Amino acid sequence: LRHDPQTTNLLYLELGDRPAPNTFYVGIYILIAVGAVMMFVGFLGCYGAIQESQCLLGTFFTCLVILFACEVAAGIWGFVNKDQIAKDVKQ
Repeated sequence: LRHDPQTTNLLYLELGDRPAPNTFYVGIYILIAVGAVMMFVGFLGCYGAIQESQCLLGTFFTCLVILFACEVAAGIWGFVNKDQIAKDVKQ
């Protein structure tokens, strides 16, 4: 997203009193961090299955439930605030 020619025009916008690069980069860094956590959770599940460890598989399942709850919460937040998000994007 940072180097995509279609999103470079987002870097020149200003959102309120903060320039868009800070806002845009924070979103990108959050996506990278969530991807890294999901990769770690995936390796945890694979390792737990290989070792046949109930503790590791239980931890994997717990992490999956937490990630699913976060995704549902983000979806609900986005649905509730869709008008504000659309207005901010159009500006």
